[in-house]
Amino acid sequence: MANKIDEHTRCLVHVRYAAAALEETRASLHEAVAIARSAGASWAEIARAIDISPQAAQDQFGPRDPADAP
Repeated sequence: MANKIDEHTRCLVHVRYAAAALEETRASLHEAVAIARSAGASWAEIARAIDISPQAAQDQFGPRDPADAP
């Protein structure tokens, strides 16, 4: 029984580390998009780079508040 609990715990620790890595990757992607936008990249160019539609790129990475939009 102890081995089963240990395996269960190891699996949950793995989930925790994977979630942390995902969050770090998301933060890195948001930063990269912000840098690309400030360097003049269009939403269409960013969208092609990450294989999504331009509208999806703008929705996901654009300003949250319409007052922040250029």
